[in-house]
Amino acid sequence: MYTKQKGNFPASQSPLFIESGYLPVCNHCMEGLYEHYREALGSGEAAMQRLCLKFDIYWNPEIWGMVSKISTSTSRVRQYISKTFLIRYIGRTYDDTLDEAAKPFIPLEMRDVEEDENGEAPIKTDVTQETILFWGAGFDEAMYKELDMRYDRWTKDLPKPMPIVEESLYKQICIQEAQINRRASAGQDVEKGQNALNNLLSSLNVKPNQKRDDESADLESTPLGVWAKRWEDNRPIPDGDVPEPKLIKYISVWFLGHLAKSFGLKNLNSQLYEDEMNKYRVTKPEYEDDDDDELLVDLFGNADVNEGDTDDPA
Repeated sequence: MYTKQKGNFPASQSPLFIESGYLPVCNHCMEGLYEHYREALGSGEAAMQRLCLKFDIYWNPEIWGMVSKISTSTSRVRQYISKTFLIRYIGRTYDDTLDEAAKPFIPLEMRDVEEDENGEAPIKTDVTQETILFWGAGFDEAMYKELDMRYDRWTKDLPKPMPIVEESLYKQICIQEAQINRRASAGQDVEKGQNALNNLLSSLNVKPNQKRDDESADLESTPLGVWAKRWEDNRPIPDGDVPEPKLIKYISVWFLGHLAKSFGLKNLNSQLYEDEMNKYRVTKPEYEDDDDDELLVDLFGNADVNEGDTDDPA
C-alpha cells in the first residue's frame, strides 16, 4: 500500500484519470502487465502498444523508437510514458493515436510542399519554414501559434535584434510556460515546471521578488542628479523654449529656497522661501495686559447687549 501516488504510479494525460493525474495501476503492476503482453504478443513494441490502448496512453512508433535505442536498466514502460510528456506530445491520448492512424502521417516540415512523393496533396498548415527553424521541428500547429504569441508578448518592447543568449532564454521561457499550462489544464503536477521557469527568469534578472528588490534599491541609492538626468533624457525641455515663470518660481522657492533654509544659508532663495511661507503662517495674538473680558471680546466679538436689556419682552 502506497502513501502517495507520485513516484509510485505512472502519470497520466487522459481525461479518464484527470482527478488524480495518475494511472490507477502502480509501476510494479504495469511492469507485470508489460511482461505478460510481451510474451503473449511476441514483442515489446506490441506489448507497449497494448498498454497504451488499455490505459488511454498516446502511442507513437517514434516514441518507442527513442526508448528502444536507450540501453539502460530503467523500465521501458516508465521510459515510454515519460517521453509522452515531451512538449511535442503533451496533452495527447490514445484518441489522438486513432485519429493519426486514420490518415497518412506527414512530417510537419513537409507540409508546405504542394504534393508529396505519391502525388497526393498534404495537410495544409499556416506554419512557415521560418517558424519551424526558429522553434525546432516536432510541435503541432497550435503549439507553434501559441509559442509565437507568447514570444511576441515577452519581447515586443525589447530592442531588436536581441543578443543570441537572451533570445534563447526567451524561447525557453515561452516553451516552459506553454508546457506548464498544458499540464495544469490536464490536472497534473506543475511544480517542477514552475521551478524551471523561475530559474530561467532568474537568468534574465526578471524574477518577480528579485525585480522588486532591485527597484527598491535603485530608489534608495540613486542620487537626485541621476534622476534629473533620467527625466531630461525621457522628457527633455525642447531647445529654444524658455520655462514658464511659474516653474522658475517653484524651483527657486520650494527647492532652492527650502534647501538653503535647511542648511542655514541666507541668500535670495532663502528669503523668497521665508516670504512665501509667511503667507501660510498664523501668529498667535498676545494678551499680556488685557483682562479676561477683553480676551473673550477679541476672540468671539462684542455681543452688543445693553445693560438694561432683560429677558422679559414686555
